[in-house]
Amino acid sequence: MGQIITYFKLDYRVAPGQHQLPHQQILQPAHPGTTMGPTEPPPSLPSPGKPTSPPSSTSIPTKPFPLLSLPKELRQKIFTHLRPITRHHFIPLKSGPHHLTLVTTTIPGISLLATNRQIQTEASYVLSPHLSTIKSTPPTIIISAEHLLGVINLHDSFRFQRTFWTFLFHRIEPRNRAFTTRSIRHYRQGSITSSQLAKKLKMWTLTTSPDPNTHVLEAVTTFILRILAYLPTATPPPTLHTYPPLNILIDIPTSFTGGPITATTSLPRSIAYRIFFPTHPYLARTRPGFTNLSWLLQRMVCHACWAFTCRRETTVCLSIKVRFLDGEGEVLRGWAGGAEGWGMREVVVHKSVLKGVKSARMRGRGVVYYGGLGVGDLV
Repeated sequence: MGQIITYFKLDYRVAPGQHQLPHQQILQPAHPGTTMGPTEPPPSLPSPGKPTSPPSSTSIPTKPFPLLSLPKELRQKIFTHLRPITRHHFIPLKSGPHHLTLVTTTIPGISLLATNRQIQTEASYVLSPHLSTIKSTPPTIIISAEHLLGVINLHDSFRFQRTFWTFLFHRIEPRNRAFTTRSIRHYRQGSITSSQLAKKLKMWTLTTSPDPNTHVLEAVTTFILRILAYLPTATPPPTLHTYPPLNILIDIPTSFTGGPITATTSLPRSIAYRIFFPTHPYLARTRPGFTNLSWLLQRMVCHACWAFTCRRETTVCLSIKVRFLDGEGEVLRGWAGGAEGWGMREVVVHKSVLKGVKSARMRGRGVVYYGGLGVGDLV
């Protein structure tokens, strides 16, 4: 007689009240009481001695979803889920272990508008209010009080002092806008590498790394494009200023008192001081010291005024706002300073901004001004 083979099937049914593990499977005959002669195994079972290969990932269908095949009402509901998202990007600065925060608001999936004319028409009805709000809101840069040293230059020389403000202004000034926009577009299309884009934008004046990582480069380019999209549609504030503002938000902890600094002077500058000011006491070229909030704000405003007015092509002004934080980093709403110390009062911040404009020989008049207290957790 030939060999009798009985085939079994896997039964995953579990009796009520029992829990079955993956390896606890019940074997039952495929047809109880019947047998079969020698034959080949069914196609669903692996042949003896033939290894089983895992399913290939290429077998997964990759067809795009037919969005236009859905009813228009469902497409409108899908478009309503494309909402603005605000992100905070930490940007390390060139001078020491300091950083600032670029606030960018984008709509994920906004590239859907470039699909075809029908989708653009339907989605614009939902997304246009969001886009109008984003374009009309001033871009915001957040700097903590202890990191103000990162946006100023403590080296006194005859050379032009490069700071974060010079980098920002050179990217958005009218004569460089077309070059900046074209370079970013080529990078996003894959025509140039991140290193080439960093070289074109002179990222070495902003960060210590000659080749910043993709996160920093993408955050900076997104923020620059955000400013360039904001300026043509923005309106000047209802004051004597003639240019639309950028918000510079200074976070001031109530416990902040200042910090140590080291100021330096170049040799030609030191010689000039001796020749033109012989009666003044001689200062060492390297001078350690301790600074407070008032001096930091004054110095920052002075550098910003020089950077934004050096080429007389100013198209934007800076609105300096402050936000006071408690010991846990929470915003103190409506708090303008108190008994914590003279350096924490709002009036001191206002006076420091005015002194900074004056120390820049009034070049920043109408360009840099005090904008008041920051409202809420985000400006």
